[in-house]
Formats: sequence, C-alpha cells, structure tokens
Amino acid sequence: MTEYLITGAAGFAGQHLTKQLARRTSSIVGTCYRTTPPFNPDQPNISRVHCDATNPENTREVIEQLRPKNIIHLAAASMPAVANKNPRLATETNVTGWINLLNAVAELTPNARVLLVSSYHVYGQSTPPTGGFTESTPTAPTDIYTASRVMGENIAHSYIRNHNLDIMIARVGNHIGPGQRPGYFVSSLADQIARIESNQLPPTIRVGNLTVQRDITDVRDIVRAYVALIDHGRPGQTYNVCTGRPILLRKIVNTLCELSNTNCRIETDPKLVRDNDPEIVFADPTKLKTHTDWFPQIEIEETLRDVLTDARQRHATNNTSCTNGTPTPVEVA
Repeated sequence: MTEYLITGAAGFAGQHLTKQLARRTSSIVGTCYRTTPPFNPDQPNISRVHCDATNPENTREVIEQLRPKNIIHLAAASMPAVANKNPRLATETNVTGWINLLNAVAELTPNARVLLVSSYHVYGQSTPPTGGFTESTPTAPTDIYTASRVMGENIAHSYIRNHNLDIMIARVGNHIGPGQRPGYFVSSLADQIARIESNQLPPTIRVGNLTVQRDITDVRDIVRAYVALIDHGRPGQTYNVCTGRPILLRKIVNTLCELSNTNCRIETDPKLVRDNDPEIVFADPTKLKTHTDWFPQIEIEETLRDVLTDARQRHATNNTSCTNGTPTPVEVA
C-alpha cells in the first residue's frame, strides 16, 4: 500500500507538495502525464508512474497497483485562459478526470482519504461579503473553467452520498512561488524583470489592470494546507485554502520593482486588460484554520523575493541583447 498518491506531481504545486511530504515519509508516488516535463533535479526521490486522468482504464490500473491510503488530486486544466480556449480539455480533465479517479477509488480503495483541488473562483464575480467568500456562498460559474470546477465538485458530492467515500474539496486561491512557469501574473512579472536585468529586454514591464485585488498565497503554505487537510480535515467538507487577505495587484508590481536592481517603467497593455474583471476576489479560510490549525506563514514580500530569485537563476546563463526577445505577457489572475 502506498501512503500518498499525488496526481499531477510534476506540476507547480505538485513539486512543492512532494518536497513537503518527503519530510515525513518515503512512501510517495507521483503521477505524470506523458507530455509533462520531468521532475526537477532537486526533487526528492519519489516513485513516478504515468497516468492519464482522462483515461478510465489507465487511472484504474494505477489505483489497483498502488492501493493508496491518501490521494491528493492535483492533475487538472488549472490555467483559466487555457481551459476557456479549450472546453474539451477543461471538461475531460476537471470533470471526467474526477469521475475516473472516484470510480476507481469506490471500487478498489473505498477507505482512502481523497483531497480534490478546486478553485475559489467558483464563487463568480459577485462582490465578496466582509471577510470574504465562505464555503456556504453559492457558486456562480462565469466561464468554462469555473463551470468545470463546479461540475467536478457536484460529482464529488454524489460519490460522497452514494459511496460514502472520504472526500474533501479544497477551493484554492491564487498561489505563487518559485518554480511557477511564466504565463501567470506574478511569475510573468518576475520573468520580465529578470530579462530586463540580464539585458534581454528594454526596461518596460507590460501589465494589465492593476486596480484589482486578489487573495495571493505562497505555494509552500498551500501545500502545507493540503497535508493538514489529509491529516485533520473532515470527510465530505469543502475548505477555502487562501490567506483571507486581498492585495492590490499594483502593490505586487511595485514590490517586485523595488526588489529589482534596475529601473523599470510600467506600461499598461490594453490587450492584457480583461473585460468584466471583478474588482476584488478573496475568501475566508476560517473553517480550514479551525479544523486543522493551519495558517499562512510566509509573507508576500518573502514570496516575491523568492520568485524573482528563481527567475534570475533561469536567465543567468541566457544573457542576450535587449534588442532581441519578446516580453512575457502578463494576465491578471
């Protein structure tokens, strides 16, 4: 029997989660999709297996072989922009993938603890109440991505009712940290600054709408919350996983610029300003804190410093003229 099965283990959060779990056990298996890059060299020596979450036979084979005690399901179409451009990918991964996993668990390992990772964006574009969205706030999907997340959650609750499975759902807020690929808001900003510092770009940072606020958590705190939920979460419950403290995106940009060793000019790109972008999105993590004693430990300034350091290390050996190269687009989370 495997103690921990991590699907999507080669992804951003997955790599941090395996590091976290490796501090307590060596009985960890991570799944990788065939197109996923290999684990970073500094990853713990965990076992790896191929698993296509959209393939029911493949998923069942993995569960039958490993008989995991705990499952943390991270495999997903987790980037909203990508999911919205490819509805089939979003539904096959975020909905059918959950069905395939839960069918296999119900049949083969019905006593396993399962943590399914969703998003706090399922609350939609309504203005959050004082203190943030709570788990009892009605969901209001606004696009393909959030609709796929709500569908997955509804299916999970049907397995809880009909199969009495030990399932928890984590509605996770925006999270950042070292190792996140460019394409997300903060990682793209850091990537641009690192390229400016290494003379690969002119000193102009392209951004979208900086007047909005988001709840942003360090990924290392997020994965600690996942472990805390596996240890202490209550079956059948949904938990917001976030700080509960919204931050203005302009502050994020200003802090990164202050941490840089060059003068950067901020330029708004109309192509990066999304229509109907909610002014503020944040959720209340009180339930998570009450049930598990988890709380975020890493301040945003430390996280941003680590993200920028990571970006600098990637570009340290790629020093080219500022007339070459194109800045990485920045999308608001």
